[in-house]
Amino acid sequence: MHLKNPLSPIVNLIPLLEKREKNPESKEILEVMHRNADYMKNLVVKTIELAQLNSPNTKLLMDDTNLLDEIDNVVKKNKRFLKENNIEIDNNIDENIMIKADKLRIEDLFDNIISNAIKYSKNAGTITIDAKQDKNFVTVSVKDTGMGMNKEQLSHIFDEFYKADEARHDFDSSGLGLPICKRIVEKHGGKIWAESSGEGKGTTFYFTFELIDK
Repeated sequence: MHLKNPLSPIVNLIPLLEKREKNPESKEILEVMHRNADYMKNLVVKTIELAQLNSPNTKLLMDDTNLLDEIDNVVKKNKRFLKENNIEIDNNIDENIMIKADKLRIEDLFDNIISNAIKYSKNAGTITIDAKQDKNFVTVSVKDTGMGMNKEQLSHIFDEFYKADEARHDFDSSGLGLPICKRIVEKHGGKIWAESSGEGKGTTFYFTFELIDK
């Protein structure tokens, strides 16, 4: 069953109706419908993606991957989002780090992590990206200067549909982004976790990948 199919006409038609509508009250109603439809579509897409990652039949397309190149691609993709929120990127990744990875999944991972860091940095701040090599593994860290989290929030952030208290009113969030990140990292044989010194003190996400033998 294609879950996205019933939503397609709604998602595509509402913007057309918005453009044609002249009555302010009707236009406002259509704007609310548009936002709800987009949210439902995002939720369906994320649910399908998580189900695929949870399936033992899903195989990753592993390839030799330059870590810096993949992160740079995601940063460029989010350039406008970064600029709108006055966020600086401090990327300290060594250009020679190579990992075995599914490039599409890795792009999704970094896109989720960096988008989260921007979203919760409250209009200005810095995102610092580092990588530390240790024998056969590399630990990547993405540190933001945003709202931070308490211990209770940290213990649940990878739970499906969980949203940290201050983010509950973030209508655009499906609550599935971080569970998807967790499954992507685990499918690559790595680990993911987060640390924060408390609310208002930023958050750092860590995840590990196996290095390619040189």
